[in-house]
Amino acid sequence: MYSISELDRYVSATIPAPDVTIGVLGGITLPSLPVTLTSRMVDKDFKNYALTAQLPIFVPATWFLYSAREKGENISLYTEDLTKKMIKLKVISEYYYILALVSEKRVLESEYEYAKKLNKNAKLALETESILKWQEEQTELLIKQKENAIKNNERDLKIAKMNLMNDLGLDLNADFRFVIPEDTVYKLPPLEDVVYDALINSELIKISHNVVAISKDKVKIAMSRFLPQISLGGGVIGTGLSFLDPKNILFGAVTGFLSLFNGFKDVNEYKKAKLQSEAAYIQREDVIMNTIISAVNSYNNVQKSIEDKELADMNYKIANEKYRQKKLENEVGNITAADLLNEMTELEKAASLKEKADYKYSVSVEALKMLIEK
Repeated sequence: MYSISELDRYVSATIPAPDVTIGVLGGITLPSLPVTLTSRMVDKDFKNYALTAQLPIFVPATWFLYSAREKGENISLYTEDLTKKMIKLKVISEYYYILALVSEKRVLESEYEYAKKLNKNAKLALETESILKWQEEQTELLIKQKENAIKNNERDLKIAKMNLMNDLGLDLNADFRFVIPEDTVYKLPPLEDVVYDALINSELIKISHNVVAISKDKVKIAMSRFLPQISLGGGVIGTGLSFLDPKNILFGAVTGFLSLFNGFKDVNEYKKAKLQSEAAYIQREDVIMNTIISAVNSYNNVQKSIEDKELADMNYKIANEKYRQKKLENEVGNITAADLLNEMTELEKAASLKEKADYKYSVSVEALKMLIEK
């Protein structure tokens, strides 16, 4: 399967090739002539044929057109590579977003259980008139809030799964099991290396280079309109008429065309090509600057995600130690089950924050890799 850019290049490659044509005119019967006019000089049936060939010798525009089409094919290849990278990053981001929603769901369910426990204790306290009615209603409101949060989480999770399945080209309603990727540490290179690799491997910059080169070819094509076009032609013409001798005629010719005046069309085309070439240069500089900014921004995002990950790990470690202590206190009767459930909820929150920090770190690393890797 050929791409459009490949076919364009193949079409332009055939322009300098010889153009061969053949024509036949025959089988024509003349009406009967009076006997007095019949002659050996008149044939009732005759056939004509011709075989011609023309070869461009000096047509500069075709050379530059082929060069431009070849660069257009390069652009399509770079665009394909960039699209693959973008799809990969999008799928990775959506996958980690789903994992974050699943982690959030566990926290919400833990908070929901804690809210129900509080409401149960509040009802008992209300029966003994230890609290007021509005305080008991406040715990019921907390239950409703957690139920609503769980429903919203389920809706978001469903849409996120459908988006992922759509990007993968799978059934939107397919059920699948999520596997948490292994926690790997990415060795962050120096900022200077990141910027250099981004400039070298950026598909956008490569596309811009080819756009600039194409604009140069367009300027050359416009300039070539002021030059003559020279072609070499030849062929053979034959006839079946008996009174012609010779019946086959060979011919050859060198033809040239030079445009003298066409209403300044060629001049304006040249000016237009020059302006487009200058615009292509400016656009390339803009792409280069944006690539540098994107590389620095992605580098900073990875650094920030590393710092957030370290804080989340410390927070989880503290929450885990605190829960273990509260669990021992509950066993000896120093705190209630509701207090222990509250600490369990806090531990779930810390675990969720830790997982989200890990996911954010992984996505930021993949975004950086997309910029600096081939």
